[in-house]
Amino acid sequence: MTTTKRLWSVFPPVLLAVGTCGNALSIAVLSRSNMRRSNAALYLIVLAVVDTMVLYTGLLRQWLLHLIEVDIRQFSPVACKLHSWMVYFTLDISVWILVAFTFERLISVCLPHDVKRHCNAQTSCVFLSVIAVVLMTINSHFLYGLDDEYIQTNVTVYDELDHHRYSHNPLSLYM
Repeated sequence: MTTTKRLWSVFPPVLLAVGTCGNALSIAVLSRSNMRRSNAALYLIVLAVVDTMVLYTGLLRQWLLHLIEVDIRQFSPVACKLHSWMVYFTLDISVWILVAFTFERLISVCLPHDVKRHCNAQTSCVFLSVIAVVLMTINSHFLYGLDDEYIQTNVTVYDELDHHRYSHNPLSLYM
């Protein structure tokens, strides 16, 4: 067994287990009644859920690919498109949740007298919803940009020409 194979057989399950347990504990602690009043708890609960999704969409696929040589993207063109979209969406939204959370903390420091008016559960939900819709739209090119399917030596490869064309400026599709 090579070193690479050994590393792929040990580290992903450890990362999946620790990440899942850590995120579950975060959700459990932040969901308590005394923590739920905080906007920070809302952002961090959503972040824990999204980070768990990142683990299971990104790392799990790579682990299965290295461990038993099964690629879930090869099950069907729909699975390939949905998985690609989900990986990039969850990675992007994880970062933008942190940006929104940091921006709210900035407002609370710079405008302490207006923080109750600007930073409440309703505005946090609106920010998170807008971020999600924008990122779903930006990453939607994975759903329609990976079209052509070629079969070479029993391996399905999707033509990523459209992906590369739209990934630099995905909003150009809407102009």
